[in-house]
This record gives sequence, C-alpha cells and structure tokens, in this order.
Amino acid sequence: MHIFNIILNVLVLALWLFIFNYIISLEKIGCECSKTWQRDFIKYFIIVIIVMLILATFELLSLKTMHPVFIGLYFIATIAFIIITYYYIQKLKVEKCECSAHVARDVLEIVNYIQMFLIALAFILMIYFMFTISQVAPKLAATAKKSVRKSA
Repeated sequence: MHIFNIILNVLVLALWLFIFNYIISLEKIGCECSKTWQRDFIKYFIIVIIVMLILATFELLSLKTMHPVFIGLYFIATIAFIIITYYYIQKLKVEKCECSAHVARDVLEIVNYIQMFLIALAFILMIYFMFTISQVAPKLAATAKKSVRKSA
C-alpha cells in the first residue's frame, strides 16, 4: 500500500474514532434526548467502519478479495447508515438536545453530507457509464462483424 493511502486511512480512522468517542460520551453522560436505537445503530456501524479501515490499512481487506455479496450488503448498510444518521442528527437539532451539542455532532453531520454526495456521484456516474456502454456496444459489435467478414 502506498504511504499516501496509509496516511489517508489513519486520518479517516482518527475521524471515525473522534465521532465514536462522541457517541460513547452521550451514553456516559446519560443524554436522554439522544438515547434512541439510531444512536446504537450509528455506534455499532462505526465499529464496523473502524474494523474495516484497520484491515484495509494493513492490506488484509480489499475490494478485490471481498465477496460480491458482502460488498452489496455493506453498500446497503452504508446507505441505511447515511439515512439513519441524517435523521438522527436532525432529530437532535429539532428537539434542541443540549447535551448532544458538540463539535463532533457537526463533524458527523458534515461527514454524512460528504457520504451523501459521494453516493449520489457514484450513482450518477454508474448511470452515465451504463448509458455510454449501451450506446457504444452496438457500434463496436457492428465494427467487429465487418472486420470478421473482411478477413474471411
């Protein structure tokens, strides 16, 4: 793994540990307005993210080695995480949950928006490439047939 990837993974890991510590601190101080199943889901999913980042940093996990079913399930869980986190943060803000007011909540919100953007961008690119391939593939097939006929 390149040093840049290691540094990036360590920085992202530090960010998730910071957010995880915030979630744990909400539990420790007994912040009642933050006590929901969403908080628990966010906490446990962050543990999964941290474990996967550590494994990826030490090259024990990569997209090449992961089973496609696991990748699909992780993608679906990530979408659920993004949606649940968004609504959880909005709930805390609407209810004016003072004990949850912390810079880490704002960081989690920003990370959540970045994840939304990246998922949307990936989806748009996927549609674009599928459209492009569907337009180009018939032309390539026709060209290949002509080449085969000429060589025969």
